[in-house]
Amino acid sequence: MKITKLIRLRVHNEKSLEEIKNRLENSEIKYKLKLGRTFSEKPLLGWDNMPNFKQVKREALGMFIIEGGYDVTELSTVLGQKVTEKTKSLQHPRLVRTERPVWLSKSGLVNQEPAYIISKSRPKCITARSLRRMGVNFKIVIEPQDLNSYLEFNSREELLLLPFSDLDQGSIPVRNFVWDHAIAAGSEYHWVIDDNIEDFNVLNNNSRYSCHTGSIFRYAEDYVKAHTNIGQAGFNYHCFCKADDAVPAFYSNTRIYSCILIKNDIDFRWRGRYNEDTDLSIRILKSGLCTVLFNMFLAGKVTTMRMKGGNTDHVYTDNDNRLKFAESLRDQHPDIVNVTTKFGRFHHHVNYKGFTQELIRKDNYPFDYSNDLYLGERKDINA
Repeated sequence: MKITKLIRLRVHNEKSLEEIKNRLENSEIKYKLKLGRTFSEKPLLGWDNMPNFKQVKREALGMFIIEGGYDVTELSTVLGQKVTEKTKSLQHPRLVRTERPVWLSKSGLVNQEPAYIISKSRPKCITARSLRRMGVNFKIVIEPQDLNSYLEFNSREELLLLPFSDLDQGSIPVRNFVWDHAIAAGSEYHWVIDDNIEDFNVLNNNSRYSCHTGSIFRYAEDYVKAHTNIGQAGFNYHCFCKADDAVPAFYSNTRIYSCILIKNDIDFRWRGRYNEDTDLSIRILKSGLCTVLFNMFLAGKVTTMRMKGGNTDHVYTDNDNRLKFAESLRDQHPDIVNVTTKFGRFHHHVNYKGFTQELIRKDNYPFDYSNDLYLGERKDINA
């Protein structure tokens, strides 16, 4: 059996590069060698007293590009690892997964502001499992008829029952309920978190490891409170921040999804049925406030359509490739939103370039977390 597509083999040190080069030279396999580039570290701005962060763009030392047409058995022998007709990329030495360290904190701080997991028909609630492991204080917000099913996997103290059910309005009434609940509790901010986040990560030093401390929620809270004009903040998705990418510690003035810290006294509430996260971010930005999306702290969200329950069963049920989904945001913000097609379905595209407001730091809001995070051993692998 022969391969029909290109195979890219990456090496990360001189010894591996020379080894693979010699193997290929002593065979009849034709290849091209592309050498990686070296990138310098970019200055870290606006991150004073936050955890130490260093992230540069990193490329493999070399990449061997092998064209199709060769027998998989021959390639496997020459390269020293299994190659199939489906193989697209390899590393040398072969990547061996081992137990990875996890991020811990010296202070053991957790969130001060209330955190609400909005959950529907997902009693196992993988987000709650992750937050428990981290020590985060939270409530799972559910409809009253679902109490017994959620009690099979969660304590009663973790559950907050809604005073309504089956309104057929998506998550909007629930999100506004917890906003009012946080205000009634005297909180200045509150977290709104989706129920399909399987892990939280920290990105640093070109590595992305699991986070086993709730301190990242406290860091985010104090960073926001140290500024006068942040209306909303949150954690980026881990799929958007690769270990080899030169992303900054945060982005400002963009959309915030799925794990959101909201200032309670802003003049907005959730609305609509689709794209509620993006719509709220846009309205906050149009008011002149800033948003902050943390790249050092990441949410490992499971793709919405891959899990039963939640919006999969109750909102994303139309059969028009999500055209209504995209058009609803364009109708709300026609000045900056267009409808496009990607991967065979409709998407909205938002132009955030016009939001250029700068973060305003308070003169005196003391905290120092620069050396609080450290890498340690995983203690509860099955949690």
